[in-house]
Amino acid sequence: MKNPKFNEKFNKIFNLELYQNNPSDYVHSHVDQIISLLLYAWAIANKPQSPKDTQIVALLLFISSESKGLLEQIRTGEGKTLILGLTAAFFALCGYAVDVVSSNRDLAIDGEQKCRTFFELLKLESGHICSENDDINHQSYRPDLSTKQGNIVYGEVGAFQRDILEDEFNNKKIFGIRYKDREKCLIIDEVDNMCLDRARHVLYLSHEIASLKWLETLFINLWAAVLRTEVNNSNEISQNIEDISYFMKKNIENKNIYVSEYLYDYVDYKLKRWIDSAFQGRIMREDDHFVLDIPKADGQNIQKHRTIIVVDKDTGTEQYSTRWSNGLAQFLELKYRRKLSVESLKAVFISNKTFFQRYKTHLYGLTGTLGSENSQSFLADLYNVQFADLPTSRKKSYYRFPSKASFEHEDWLDSIARESIQQVKIRPVLIICENVESTENIWNELIRHGVPPHTIAKYRRDGGRGTDIQVDSSVNKDGGLHVILSYLPDNVRVEEQAFWTYISK
Repeated sequence: MKNPKFNEKFNKIFNLELYQNNPSDYVHSHVDQIISLLLYAWAIANKPQSPKDTQIVALLLFISSESKGLLEQIRTGEGKTLILGLTAAFFALCGYAVDVVSSNRDLAIDGEQKCRTFFELLKLESGHICSENDDINHQSYRPDLSTKQGNIVYGEVGAFQRDILEDEFNNKKIFGIRYKDREKCLIIDEVDNMCLDRARHVLYLSHEIASLKWLETLFINLWAAVLRTEVNNSNEISQNIEDISYFMKKNIENKNIYVSEYLYDYVDYKLKRWIDSAFQGRIMREDDHFVLDIPKADGQNIQKHRTIIVVDKDTGTEQYSTRWSNGLAQFLELKYRRKLSVESLKAVFISNKTFFQRYKTHLYGLTGTLGSENSQSFLADLYNVQFADLPTSRKKSYYRFPSKASFEHEDWLDSIARESIQQVKIRPVLIICENVESTENIWNELIRHGVPPHTIAKYRRDGGRGTDIQVDSSVNKDGGLHVILSYLPDNVRVEEQAFWTYISK
């Protein structure tokens, strides 16, 4: 986008010798001038949208947080994409290499595309690392060396982690000189991956070893043994694992189950873990922990047969690049009669905690819910960050009814159906489900109660983040959208997100 008036104003600042000598010092010492330029550029690139006061305050708080990182709590509907774009542009103008982490690949692509025109006005390079083509992804890291400005790269946590491991351990030179002589900063659009229940998540580079294919017979026999085992309560599983392990070792020694001798030590080390995974696979269900679907890449089907795709239960994200380890993937393939894959070995890895800590004091994040005081204390100690709770730009109307509990599955379904039918007489109803299975069950229950199928819209949350539900303002006089959370989340943070995500108007 060309705008002669803006370009003249921009060039007048960024051609100065003071800026060229030290971009960061110049930008921080002329904050009022730089922010004015950013707001002007955004208004040009996104007519008629202009940043609101809350969004400007969010940017100022990020800029002023120098000795520590900063996590800001800002409610849904307040324009996180705009805040992320402004913040990324500011630090890129400082000469930083800016990484922006989104909850999933679709949101990363969407966020970069929405801000691209804005970045181009400021002569900032931007890209994402969400393509199936690694060469295209790696090109996003390569900045224009003729400018002092840094570049901006969007992606999901796993994509950044994978590239770090490939660059540092496999010596693939992915980043080139992007981080050489440059500060780096990370901006996170949802801090869930930093929290206690996600910080321990680890990304591995797996290596398939052809000789492990000879373990297929062992896996088949393990799965058959687990299926034959009667389990009356979970306390018996530990003893069952010991019994099956002893039985399998005897069969291997007697050559009833063939295992190459050079794999004996490896099998002895992993056997109990595999059996434990087999018991897990026995109780795991489709449309709960995973779905059977055709993987997609860039909107295109890359294969015609359905495979097991891991689902993040908190967000609904289909994690195409994630595989369960210790034989669990193989046992689920046996359970659902998929082609049996080869067990892989993990040699190099990086945890979410280690990834975020690499950015030291240049760690900035946004979230709709920071969680309890204990959660915040944990984050502060682990990542050296502080917190800010921003007010909404306008008053939100939110009333929470007393919770209801059902002890029988049939009563639970009936209660949801009756509540929905009662409320939908005057306003729309949104039912948030734990998984695909419960979605189908509630759908069928509503039909059984006489709700016409064409009045029910059924869809999956696209990653749980960035989902915009627009409700006609005419229903506000009747109480607005009625939200039913049909399950109890694992923690308060996820529970709060379930409600606040849909209170954007």
